[in-house]
Amino acid sequence: MNLQQFLLILRARYKLVLLVLLGTVTATLGVSLVLPKQYTATTSVVIDVKSPDPVIGMMLPGMAAPGYMATQIDIIQSDRVAQKVVKLLKLDANPTVRQQWMEATKGKGKLEIVGDLTLRGTTKPVTLDAEMVGAVDDPWGNKRMGFSARAKIDRMEYGVKWNKLLDAGGFVAGHDVDIQIEIESVMKKAK
Repeated sequence: MNLQQFLLILRARYKLVLLVLLGTVTATLGVSLVLPKQYTATTSVVIDVKSPDPVIGMMLPGMAAPGYMATQIDIIQSDRVAQKVVKLLKLDANPTVRQQWMEATKGKGKLEIVGDLTLRGTTKPVTLDAEMVGAVDDPWGNKRMGFSARAKIDRMEYGVKWNKLLDAGGFVAGHDVDIQIEIESVMKKAK
């Protein structure tokens, strides 16, 4: 059988060929829509700090320091970087990821406190980034726990518009206001 004979066979059976193609595409589409979405990714990062910078072509003095690589690893593994990734990817809104976090950490770690803040009659939602700083037994046998929470708001959104021009230029107050709350609590003793 040559190519011409093969094409003649396909031409004679074109309805069957189209039906098989349509059935295959329909089955594939149906299966892909029914199955849950799963994504898997792996990566490897290879860093050679001994070679010159590829952009400028010379060795940077900071890269030659022995602690440079350890510092870079500490930055990548820091809680702050992990929290930014969680917020960017909105992982905290995913119930499956939240359940996995609860199972892995027993609920310990940083958390967000969401509430309303009212200033000058204007109420807006605010999210505080909070963490448990520590827990100790004091000399009187009480359990003490420390918490820290932080947020940043724009005072103009609350109608706090006062400002004054400085003699050297610029203004007395900026738009952003940092809110920092430090809490020390004592666990109530059972009676």
